[in-house]
Amino acid sequence: MISGEQTAAQATGGSDEHRYRIVPSWLGEDEGRTLGALSVDAAWERGRQGTGYQKASLLDQPTAGPIVERAVEELGRPSYFDAWLLRYPVGSDIPAHTDPALEGLCHVRLNALIVAGAGGMLCLDGQDVPLHDRDAYIFRPDIVEHSVAAIQQGTRLVLSVGANVEYAHAKALGFA
Repeated sequence: MISGEQTAAQATGGSDEHRYRIVPSWLGEDEGRTLGALSVDAAWERGRQGTGYQKASLLDQPTAGPIVERAVEELGRPSYFDAWLLRYPVGSDIPAHTDPALEGLCHVRLNALIVAGAGGMLCLDGQDVPLHDRDAYIFRPDIVEHSVAAIQQGTRLVLSVGANVEYAHAKALGFA
């Protein structure tokens, strides 16, 4: 486990279920600035939930490459992955849901909060999870119900890198 990292159990005081991990200050200050700068001219498209958030691919952004690579390393170096910037303007939210994995696989994801904005409380498995700028969480979105409350002020910006992996890979990450 990375220094400063917390399992869901440590974060909530419950039993160790290995459903998500919080990694305080995962993003460096320079990385946050780099991703923030990329968000200015990003090719934004509507998020699939249709609730006002937007997404922009990072796979063709050379300046994001080292940050994405570090996230991929955290996910155990899957062969295929996606990498997105997510932008939540005022009023946008994400209702509680799970994201299905590809048939026979497990979905793993690292999300890092670049800028929090006001509001926008993250909820994982029915528990509010307070995050600060640059904190990350690693989880199985196919089995962990997750949501984000409405943004009340400012803009929330998130790095999201994920992959569909074999069960043994998810187990090696501690997410069986």
